[in-house]
Amino acid sequence: MNNLKEWAMFYISNGINIIPYNNFGTTSDSFYGKFISLEQIDIINWNEVFGLKAVLGSNEVRAILLYIEGLTADKSQEILNESLSILQLPKNYPWIIHTYSPESYAIIVESEVNYDMGNRVFYNGVLLWQTDFVLPSSVPQIRFLQNVRPSVKLAHVNIDLLLGCMNQNNMKGLLDKLKIEYKKIIPPINSDVFVIERKDGKFGAMKLNQMEPIVEFGKYAYMWGYDGKYCLVNMGGRSYVNHEDRGIINCSGIEVIKPYTYDSIWSFYGEKWPNIRVENKGWIIELDKKDVTSEKRRIKLSNRR
Repeated sequence: MNNLKEWAMFYISNGINIIPYNNFGTTSDSFYGKFISLEQIDIINWNEVFGLKAVLGSNEVRAILLYIEGLTADKSQEILNESLSILQLPKNYPWIIHTYSPESYAIIVESEVNYDMGNRVFYNGVLLWQTDFVLPSSVPQIRFLQNVRPSVKLAHVNIDLLLGCMNQNNMKGLLDKLKIEYKKIIPPINSDVFVIERKDGKFGAMKLNQMEPIVEFGKYAYMWGYDGKYCLVNMGGRSYVNHEDRGIINCSGIEVIKPYTYDSIWSFYGEKWPNIRVENKGWIIELDKKDVTSEKRRIKLSNRR
């Protein structure tokens, strides 16, 4: 069986719509603007096919292209690992393509359809939403990063995570422009404010469209990350013993709950709870995650199991 035909059957069986192209990189007229089905596999003259392209946008298949041209192997791996972490994918995710001209990593996933989305350029890459994309098949310069065909289906990634990956890279670009050396970027969840830990260990918060920090670096000893409208902060570091020095700030950096207001404020960044829990004088108090000034209910600590 022709090798390209095997590749075509492999991609189609994994839900990827494909088109063949010739040695000039163009698609034959009979498939222009379309994609092939399994039923059409046997009617194609595979001797005239040079390679295969994915048709992104015809279903839920998407690609995040990370440019690594001219970077060291360690830096390239760091960029890839950070992106996989934001997308909540394992480091050994098999649907990663290593390509050249320019050299890049392409993370192939599925994501729900959003007709307002197009290809979006960010700091060191592009989110490919509606285009075609050359796949590993006969071209040796384009291969799966692990050098084997994936044996698992494409991962499904929420649109918010895709945009979060793109925005995190844009934040890196802003920090590089401002010459801010950072140790860690904590991406927001349903927010546009990033928490930054500088290399000197001081925390601050910034927006992509603002050159000045929303929260000055060093104002708080520790910051968790924005989840919705709020971020948990700590005056005395990330202490697991003394929680009374925790407070909550909003997206403008204003303290909506000042430190030492409660005996403890539970961490809520990345948690699935609908409310924010605090403890005070023997009670657990649940605050509305959309408006922390609104109390939802109280539970006596002695009543907990």
